[in-house]
Amino acid sequence: METFYKNMLFMMVDINGLKKINDIYGHKQGDLYIKSCGELLVRIQNSFAKTYAYRYGGDEFFIISYDKDYKEVRKILQKIEEYISTYNIVALDTKISMAIGYTYVEFGDRIDLGAIMKEVDEKMYKDKKIKKEASHV
Repeated sequence: METFYKNMLFMMVDINGLKKINDIYGHKQGDLYIKSCGELLVRIQNSFAKTYAYRYGGDEFFIISYDKDYKEVRKILQKIEEYISTYNIVALDTKISMAIGYTYVEFGDRIDLGAIMKEVDEKMYKDKKIKKEASHV
């Protein structure tokens, strides 16, 4: 049985500041930080149909979403920022910050997962750099 999707969103998410948290508060607190970030991304998964969040390794997560138009992709990105802002309002010690890289693949485009992973990874590190520079201003 073949399954066809109209389009796919591939997103790589990296937690910012984990090393600093580990250095200041210890690895147990760092693990809690990773868990909080993961829970936030599970909320994204539960908020949007055909959207799946996975821990990719260490402090990186991968999100894949099917059958979304570009407006829905923007909604997912906005919802992530909204959840982060809401969390950070009530957070006492540790504020969440994430770098995000994503690409959107239309139906009919040839999917090269290796190329997609490279693209979203590069975009994520570009976002990480921008957020790091903005935090020093």
